Amino acid sequence: GVSDPIPFGSGSTQRQEPPMSRSAKYTFYKDPRLKNAVYEGRWLAGKPHGKGVLKWPDGRMYSGMFRNGLEDGFGEYRVPNKALNKDDHYLGHWKEGKMCGQGIYSYANGEVYEGCFQDNMRHGHGILRSGKLTSSSPSMFIGQWVMDKKTGYGVFDDITRGEKYMGMWLEDMRQGNGVVVT
Repeated sequence: GVSDPIPFGSGSTQRQEPPMSRSAKYTFYKDPRLKNAVYEGRWLAGKPHGKGVLKWPDGRMYSGMFRNGLEDGFGEYRVPNKALNKDDHYLGHWKEGKMCGQGIYSYANGEVYEGCFQDNMRHGHGILRSGKLTSSSPSMFIGQWVMDKKTGYGVFDDITRGEKYMGMWLEDMRQGNGVVVT
């Protein structure tokens, strides 16, 4: 119902509602995906929303935009690779907590993928560069990806061997007719 305004100076205090949007730091306990992760940033209606940073105890870190509690929009993600003592690093777009859209993923082993992602996987058109020009096996693949595998038309350029394959791929394997140029 409707309440009468409290007259000024009546001695009673009106309780204020907490703000819908605020900045705060919080450690998650229950959500298995966020277990013991610390979030610092903007909130809306009790969920991370807007710009923020999420850090997990294992060293993973996401810095960027959130929507309704999930990574959504542009963000940067780092994952420590303990074996190589370096980080995997993703810079790009997210949707509902997953890498989705255009991005660049730099792997700790030196490989770099630049292209489309969907559901945290390489999916759509992309370029994978492996090795540096000074290394023993520099190569490049430009083409289509389906659920993290080379599938569809693609060009594989093996710079060391001076060989280029142009043709179809299925689940990371050369498939059907293709042309090898030397």
